[in-house]
Amino acid sequence: MNEIFIVVANAIAGVGVIGLVAGHGIIASGNKHRGFKFSGAGSLLVAISAMMLGSWPVFFLNAIWLWLSIQGVRNLNKPDQSHAPDSMAALGNIITPIAFALGVIALAMEAYSVAAWACTCIYLIGYYLLSSNTWSNNRYLLWTLLAYFLLVMHLIETNQFMVLFNESLGAVFSLSGLIRNK
Repeated sequence: MNEIFIVVANAIAGVGVIGLVAGHGIIASGNKHRGFKFSGAGSLLVAISAMMLGSWPVFFLNAIWLWLSIQGVRNLNKPDQSHAPDSMAALGNIITPIAFALGVIALAMEAYSVAAWACTCIYLIGYYLLSSNTWSNNRYLLWTLLAYFLLVMHLIETNQFMVLFNESLGAVFSLSGLIRNK
């Protein structure tokens, strides 16, 4: 892959990262409605960049993130009707720690793409349950902070430098939100 292509893809991701970082920071501060809007716009651009670089875990994460952001905005307008079904919430609560454990094993085996898929699973479950008003902000922030560590090596391996920057800032926002909401 030539360097100019990598730079262009990362520039597109950079603009998307601004939206995602802003969205995560806004959600961490408690304004989910505005946070979902910023996250949706940012995820669209990062998905385009990830597709260009062949980073399929990041592409699928951001394509679904866009859809969940739209659902989140819609669900905030009808909070009494928007909770995830109990079976989905229970399934999410079971799959999330299992995905994390499998991601840690994948990291130990240097299977960075597999660890990234585990992170993608955690991010999507968490964002779905947050956008459906099922998980609290703190629960979402804790799992996104933990899942971040599963993704780092894949991002380095696939030259996703702007996404790494985004994810690192997101981890800082998650930690600060958890400390502030303690």
